[in-house]
Amino acid sequence: MTSDKQYKCPNCKHSIPLRSADFIRGIAMVSCVDCGMGSFTIEDTLLR
Repeated sequence: MTSDKQYKCPNCKHSIPLRSADFIRGIAMVSCVDCGMGSFTIEDTLLR
């Protein structure tokens, strides 16, 4: 599955591609390499 979907870090607004996410029990987890923010769920950023 290849996707060009991008998510933004809630801290620095850096774009993070979906392909860099780890899926744990169906929940997408990503870390921002730009600001160093630890793992956060993509769903958390969608609720803000």
